[in-house]
Amino acid sequence: MQHARSAWLLLGSLLWLVAGSACSRVEPRAAAATSIPGPETLVAVEPHRLPEVVRDRYRLRPDRRFRLAIAEVHRVLSGRDAEAVRVELQGGLWRVWVGDQEIGTLPEVPGFADADALLTAWARRLPPTRVSAADGAKDGEILERAVNDADPEALLAALAALYGPLDRQLVRRATAGFVWLATLTVDTLEQADPLHGRAWALLALAKALGATDLAAEEALLANALGYEAAAVRAAQTLPERDPVRLFVERDVARLAALCSQRPADRQCHCLHLALLAERGEDERFPRALASSPFGDAASFPALGLTLRLGDFGEGAAAGRSLAELAFRNVEAPPGLLGQLRSALGEASGEVEARTRAFEANVRAAARQRQGGLLDAGSVEAFFRAAFYSGLHAQAVFFLDQLASGAAARELATRMSDPAPGTAAELKRWIELSAAVRDGSREMAPLVEAIPALGSIGSAPLLELSGTVRRHVTTTDPLRRKAIPALFAALDSRPAHLAGAATVAAQSLTSPLLYETYAGAAAAAAPHASGSLAVTVALLDEDAKRLRAIADDPAMSSHTRAAALAGLQEVGGAEGTFVKAHYAALAAAPDGDLNPLLWLLEKDGDLAAASAVVEDALRRHTAGPDLLWAHLLTHQARLLRLQGRLDQAFAVLEPALPTWKEEVLLEAADLQLRRGRLAEGLRLARAALERYPQSAEASALIARAQWQAGDFAGAARELAASRSGVVREWSTLLPDAFAEVFAGTPDEGARRAFAELERAGIAPHILADLALALARKGDHEVAVRLVEALRDPLPEWHTKVQIDTYDLLRAKVGPEAALAWVRKRVPASSSQLALTLFQMRKYDLLLDLLPPGAESEKPGVVRLLKAASLLHLQEGASSRRAALVAALEAEPAQDDFFVRAALFLLGRQGEAAVLRPLPDVTYAASVGWAMGLEAASEGRFQDAEPWFQVALESGQQQQPPHAWSFLVLSDWLANRRSLRLQEKTRRF
Repeated sequence: MQHARSAWLLLGSLLWLVAGSACSRVEPRAAAATSIPGPETLVAVEPHRLPEVVRDRYRLRPDRRFRLAIAEVHRVLSGRDAEAVRVELQGGLWRVWVGDQEIGTLPEVPGFADADALLTAWARRLPPTRVSAADGAKDGEILERAVNDADPEALLAALAALYGPLDRQLVRRATAGFVWLATLTVDTLEQADPLHGRAWALLALAKALGATDLAAEEALLANALGYEAAAVRAAQTLPERDPVRLFVERDVARLAALCSQRPADRQCHCLHLALLAERGEDERFPRALASSPFGDAASFPALGLTLRLGDFGEGAAAGRSLAELAFRNVEAPPGLLGQLRSALGEASGEVEARTRAFEANVRAAARQRQGGLLDAGSVEAFFRAAFYSGLHAQAVFFLDQLASGAAARELATRMSDPAPGTAAELKRWIELSAAVRDGSREMAPLVEAIPALGSIGSAPLLELSGTVRRHVTTTDPLRRKAIPALFAALDSRPAHLAGAATVAAQSLTSPLLYETYAGAAAAAAPHASGSLAVTVALLDEDAKRLRAIADDPAMSSHTRAAALAGLQEVGGAEGTFVKAHYAALAAAPDGDLNPLLWLLEKDGDLAAASAVVEDALRRHTAGPDLLWAHLLTHQARLLRLQGRLDQAFAVLEPALPTWKEEVLLEAADLQLRRGRLAEGLRLARAALERYPQSAEASALIARAQWQAGDFAGAARELAASRSGVVREWSTLLPDAFAEVFAGTPDEGARRAFAELERAGIAPHILADLALALARKGDHEVAVRLVEALRDPLPEWHTKVQIDTYDLLRAKVGPEAALAWVRKRVPASSSQLALTLFQMRKYDLLLDLLPPGAESEKPGVVRLLKAASLLHLQEGASSRRAALVAALEAEPAQDDFFVRAALFLLGRQGEAAVLRPLPDVTYAASVGWAMGLEAASEGRFQDAEPWFQVALESGQQQQPPHAWSFLVLSDWLANRRSLRLQEKTRRF
């Protein structure tokens, strides 16, 4: 009867409340992805506009949920769908339009307050045109009970029954209902955006109608949307012991105490459990859930909160249970359901195989359940969020926690004949991720998938982008190719800002974008952004902020430890302060011992470090789990550092059955040090078999065989280990080689070296081994090994010689080193100049290629010499004067290299390089030259966008693309804002 009454009201005075779904009137997610231009389109851009065009490809539009809310306000107040909501950036501000009507502006990266103020102003401008005269007081009481019970199913029913005059009281009640529904929604794939948009619209409408008691609702909604700082500000007017205030302030201790005094307060317990889940409290959460009013029932709150926890012990069960619960709640009545299943051929089967039935059912259920103040779009969004979050959680468990591509593939197989949209895209994402987990190194399918997956939210897309980054070289065009499409799918919500910051740093190599997005994410969500908050404080050397993070108990132990390390870096804290805080973190239930151990070891206090580990082992009551194995590894390592090898192995041996990587590696190392070479080799091979990307295991295997004198075996095994391994397998070989052969007769090193060369190990890797040996022992033997190397690649040959030059410079002095390198490097050539410039050997470049000896391509060499002078900040000098004279005497004055060199030396203006591009490779040259000139003047923030133009050109390992990458990556590695780095003028 309730649904029937609501249906009649729909046909009468409340048609405005249920007219369609807001998402149809806002640009669909990732709509711009297919129209993103590629590198080749830069040719058509006016050269002076290149930085602006590139920047636009990586700009985040305002929060999509805000844009949905704009449309919702219009629909609620006018009784009809809004015209399309769109945003345009002009003059550094977003202009927001509804159809042809501009409703206001937002900053380039708007916060919650900016968007909410504009939304509320928009609500005030639109007077309601449809009002019901019915009395809904009784139904309002039902809604209040549902809100107090924190029961999403009851909330849906109560909102559908809520009707009455469109006044402050009605909207105020609806706001509370929708805000709690948003709070209780679990949504890892961003399927609930329409629900969040409607909740935000109702909050703005309630404010516009004069409601003033909305602090709790605003705090909860801002938190649900990810705007932590705004939530805390909104809660400041609430009583100090209000559960909502304690929740948004993340005061888990006081909230737990309050809930213990209120055993029947479902809201309080729900918020407490949500905090525990967010903090990853996998020991406290189950106890708190069992003692809460939710118990361990298979309800939406209980399952959703368990899913947020992501505990390994839960496996995939919570995800599957949540998906099944969502499916059951949208099933049609038995008769109709039977007909539907028969028509679809899905009379039975696992929930993963029934996505088509779910999509049909959820649409039907949404139409049936709508009514009152509940629209069909919000119903659909709630159940779709739960269903797909459950499926996604299973995949994440198999891929990340279980690290099993086979298990993930089996899940994808169960998702047979998936429904178009989210289900099909989720299956595709699982298949791609499983292939990589199983060892595939083909990244093109992942890159192609990013623009095509427009329905599954940001998390899978960011994961694909990160996977591509980890498996391609730093300047491979694949790393950057799909990022414009990814940014088109993101917006300015805090979670997206944090993801965009990571992508900006790791895939775009953009310090300026990283500062912008990381700063905005940390300001909006300091706890959820985690280590980004530390990074942002460090960018500006903000010791006060770093101290605040270190003292904030709501921050994770990892983040607080990072803040303490940052304080040490900027000199913002004394040693006793840092040590005391590290000790407190180590003693916490979720504490991290590593920072304290690092500090104690750095101070040489191994006894104190051992005491810390022993105390942690005494406090660990969970039995022989992975944490226990980690602690034993610490204990064994500390004993090894004290020279107590037998005792160290005895401590570690019980943890070997865990097959934890660090356990196997430490055990192998100990056995080698104890002279048990065969056992050490067996353990190292076991580690490599279990963890095929382990460079540590490869180095240990080689070390064992070298120690045993099996030089040929070591070479064969190292040569074989290169196949299919992503991580640089040779990373730790130099240290292993030096450890075995330093201080031993030369013959062993020579024989081992010869076997490696015979096995085909690349000469530049062999050179690294020899130089490591030289740094630890006699450099003469190492230099002779290097001199005998044959390398078919000239660029590697030069690098090896320059590395040796650096070693000799440190060992025997600059003059002898220069004399040696003059004999060893190839004859003066443009390739030599390119290599020296890439290696930042600017002085050496100028010394080895003097005027008159500038190779077969003097234009290239002179350009590099001009750039070298800028990097060296060398003003008036004989070298500069000679170079200017040579350039001005050059007959081909219109040659690009001549023009660019004279521009860098200040002898010509920007017009010398800002000319129409004949092809895209010139974009790299123009971007590099313009960036270099701006950087040389200390204008790093102006230089960065030009260097980005060079990277956008899509070249791979080619100058000047690679030189631009070098500058940008150094700026990022310095971990300081460009504003601060400008003061040093070093680039």
